[in-house]
Amino acid sequence: MNIFSHEINQFCSKHTLEEVYITEFDSLDENLVQALQNDCNIWAPGIEIISIRITKPRIPEHIAVNYEQMEKEKTNYKIAIENQKLAETMAQTKRKEATIYAQSEADVNYIKMQKEINETKGLLEKERLVSKLKE
Repeated sequence: MNIFSHEINQFCSKHTLEEVYITEFDSLDENLVQALQNDCNIWAPGIEIISIRITKPRIPEHIAVNYEQMEKEKTNYKIAIENQKLAETMAQTKRKEATIYAQSEADVNYIKMQKEINETKGLLEKERLVSKLKE
C-alpha cells in the first residue's frame, strides 16, 4: 500500500460517508497535501507536495439509495421534533392565556366582592346611625 492510499484511508476512517462525500470533500485535497508533506518531511526531506486533486468518489447505487433513505428519515424526524416543540409551545401559550384570564376574572370578582362588602358595611352603618337617632 502506498502512502497516498494510506492517507486517504486514514481520512475516510475518521469521517462519515456524508463528511467524505459532501461536507468535508472540499477540504480533502488540503488535508492530504498536509499529511503527505508531513510524511515527506520525515521520510524524504526536500520533496515538496505542491498540490493534489482528488475526484469525487462514486458511491455504489445501493449505498446511495440507503443513504438517501436515511437522510429522508433524519429530515422527517427533525420535522416531527420541530412540530412537537411547536405544539408544546402553543399548549404552553394557551395555558398561560388561560391562567391570565382566570387571574383577571378572580381580580374582577375580588373587586366586586369588596364593593359589595363596602356597600353592606355602609348600609349597616347607616341603619345603626338611624337606629341611634330614633333612640
